[in-house]
Amino acid sequence: MRRNKKGKTVPQDLFVFLVLGLLAAVLAAVVHLLYHTEYAETSTPNDCFAAVSATATGETAVPKIVCLTFDDGPSAHTPEILDILEKEHVPATFFVCAQDANEAHLDKIADIAAAGHQIALHSASHQYSKIYRSTDAFWQDIKQLRQAISPYVDADSLTWLRFPGGSTNTVSHKYGGSGIMKRLKAQAEERGLHWIDWNVCAEDATASHPPHKFCAISGGTPTAATPAWCCCTTPKPPARP
Repeated sequence: MRRNKKGKTVPQDLFVFLVLGLLAAVLAAVVHLLYHTEYAETSTPNDCFAAVSATATGETAVPKIVCLTFDDGPSAHTPEILDILEKEHVPATFFVCAQDANEAHLDKIADIAAAGHQIALHSASHQYSKIYRSTDAFWQDIKQLRQAISPYVDADSLTWLRFPGGSTNTVSHKYGGSGIMKRLKAQAEERGLHWIDWNVCAEDATASHPPHKFCAISGGTPTAATPAWCCCTTPKPPARP
């Protein structure tokens, strides 16, 4: 038996119950905080690029900017895409690959750079089972990508990276465990790389037809048999190296 502040006795079992209840409440609060912290970090790719509230005005306001990005090229469509961008006076960032499918078009990377667009890193093979089996395998793939594109651009100067499938993809868990993307993001930052995702996609990487408004920039309606670049946007464009 214990005594309360008024000198009355309190059963031992009740005291234990109250202590356990308090501990349970504290534990629930901690779990809730950790959950929402993790959600805030992953629900919106690159939270640091989030636009300022629409209520901001004057010097505090951020201009409405769309950053146009293309993945998985270069390809046979690249010259047409470059012509459209030049005609519309639109800069873009190209996250390039060095797959067997586009090996014959790698020299177009020089044309992309010459037109004033940004070249950024994506993947050499783009094979999830290969690049996501370990962090070492991923960085070996990036090394191979730099080697493949080095004849056409200063590959060592490239510091922007887009993870295949995005920084929060779960397909990678199948090959490298549930924590592989978190480790890769940390390692990318340690290597001086800036990784970036997207928040709007033309869906031209799927077998279904993309919305008409995106077809003009992609040079037609791509199909599963005719790979094309994926057109994506972010609230704020990456700074050029």
